[in-house]
Amino acid sequence: MTGRPDFRSLLAVGAGGFAGTLARLGLSVAYDDAAHLPWGTLAANAAGCLVLGLLTGWWQASGRMGERWRLALGGGFLGSFTTFSAVAVMLPGVLSLPGRTLPGPSVPDPGVIAGALGWTLGMALVCCLLAAAGLAIGSRHGAARSHPTMPHPATPDPHTQSPHERRPER
Repeated sequence: MTGRPDFRSLLAVGAGGFAGTLARLGLSVAYDDAAHLPWGTLAANAAGCLVLGLLTGWWQASGRMGERWRLALGGGFLGSFTTFSAVAVMLPGVLSLPGRTLPGPSVPDPGVIAGALGWTLGMALVCCLLAAAGLAIGSRHGAARSHPTMPHPATPDPHTQSPHERRPER
């Protein structure tokens, strides 16, 4: 987007963001398990990164999506659907589970901290790889859709044949 956003663009981002937040919350409520790991959050981040990569590649290659749709879907819906702030909210709960702290003040076990760090970095890596794969696939698909299909060489084109080469229609 260039220049100052207009009211409709801001509204598109806000509406998309509201819907994406509700969708992520739905996945978190359905699949996150406070006793283990935030699977719903991982699913939202992974799926959202893949879809955002696909759409971005398609939009760039085909040029077929209007700016407000890109704002609503990319920055709004998928921007709020894929959020690592949800991971930051979930990790303290995972770190403070009974049996996972050292004796004395509530200090998480170093192994738990390392596991949480590994989970977060792993999630970031998976999401980056999925976004890159989506971008590559979307770019190829968008480029294929932006060019007219060429006829098969064996199929004569009646518009380019001379009148003497044309076969009579039956």
